[in-house]
Amino acid sequence: MRFRQFLLLTLILFCGLGTTSVFAQSTVEGLDENAPVDLTADTLENDENNQIVTAIGNVELVQAGRILKADRVFYNLGTDTVYAQGNVVLNEPTGETYFADEVELTDEMKDGFATGIRGLLTDGARFSARQGQRVGGTKLIMDDAVYTACEPCKEKPDKPPVWQLAASEVTHDEEDQRIIYRDARLEMFGVPVLYTPYFSHPDGSVNQKSGFLTPSFGFDSELGANYTQEYYWAIDESKDATIGAMVATDVNPLVLGEYRQRFENASLSIGGGITYSDRFDTSSGITESVNEEVRGHVDVEALWNINNKWRAGIDSEWASDDQYMRQYNISSEDILENRIYAERFSGRNYANIQTIAFQDIRTSDRQDDQPGILPEIQASFIGEPSETLGGRWHADLSALSLVREGNDQDLGRASGELGWERRLISDTGLVTKLHASGRADVYYVSDRDIADLDAARSNESKALRGFAQGHIETSYPLVSRFENVQAIIEPVAAITV
Repeated sequence: MRFRQFLLLTLILFCGLGTTSVFAQSTVEGLDENAPVDLTADTLENDENNQIVTAIGNVELVQAGRILKADRVFYNLGTDTVYAQGNVVLNEPTGETYFADEVELTDEMKDGFATGIRGLLTDGARFSARQGQRVGGTKLIMDDAVYTACEPCKEKPDKPPVWQLAASEVTHDEEDQRIIYRDARLEMFGVPVLYTPYFSHPDGSVNQKSGFLTPSFGFDSELGANYTQEYYWAIDESKDATIGAMVATDVNPLVLGEYRQRFENASLSIGGGITYSDRFDTSSGITESVNEEVRGHVDVEALWNINNKWRAGIDSEWASDDQYMRQYNISSEDILENRIYAERFSGRNYANIQTIAFQDIRTSDRQDDQPGILPEIQASFIGEPSETLGGRWHADLSALSLVREGNDQDLGRASGELGWERRLISDTGLVTKLHASGRADVYYVSDRDIADLDAARSNESKALRGFAQGHIETSYPLVSRFENVQAIIEPVAAITV
């Protein structure tokens, strides 16, 4: 909805028509206040008695990369009125193009009126309005406005687009930095499918603006009929917050909230919900009602870019009980994951260390004690091509510790692998791949489950495994190219030891 630019630029271009030096007198962002206006027309008339300047025939005004064209332009110095008539076209230096049948500006160019407004934006989107009016220099009102991002059908340009947003009135309040729609409807293939008598959103001049978000409605067997409304609080450019509530017919209200902040090298997001309600708990096939209690959930995401090689973060989810997330339609996940990690990126090499704890929120009997990962370490190193014996080496190291609560079985593992590979191509096109690798694994298990079943078995166990492998693969790819396709036949022979 950039018709505001259209009216403002028309104001700029016409301000100097009755003066000996034609210069702009505006403070519009991105436009040189002292940029000259180049005017060309087939005929230029000056009626000194009536104080009217008229440009007729192929009128073109150029200023700071913007081009305005019209069949006729009138400027009444006495009433300070600008009037452009016939095929009015404005070309923005950024690529947008605007059209109008007629444009009129009055009251020191603060008020304006235009008919037959159309616009083509750089992203291919289009909008139109039957007429537009500018009031007080700060408010733009358009009647019967339509917006769509769909391209018109090439064979039938008048055919309704796949979707478009239409409104009986669209108001752009520049002081409040808000665009307001009245009697708005979403149309699919020309058929209205969604209607709202009123809604608004910030204009493109602001990145943040406090206000109520679009509400949501729903109905399901757990909640009944429900309504969610949230308020967005734009604290400043680096942080914001959202707070709201969901009310339902079958459960107590749920309060929702989220806080986000962006630092120079980090970001933080904390969200969640809280309620006070009862629930059902199933144990050994028996379902019992639990009296009202505090229930809720918390989500935390944090990322810290330490330097150009290291970063660390936290991804955490927690729920008060195993029914809450599904009952309030927060999530359908079976397992919630809480992860703290650090990563290193260096050329072809990568390493990470992480600790993970799980929360099983399945309501069935399959719920089990999920082991915690304390910690997991991985590192991968890759050599440069042709660096070692004409090939490339690689090394992978890892360590893992699985810890369960109480006397349940715990596991520790450390692994390492070193390998080398090379690819050879003969003059006749024979492709040979060589690969050799060696791997070692060390395992340690404590609180073994099997020891609980057999007293003769040890409570601890250790194991060492080594694995070496050599692989040779030879292939002869035969390629045949046709007009529209390519065929490849590749016999392959391989030996692995």
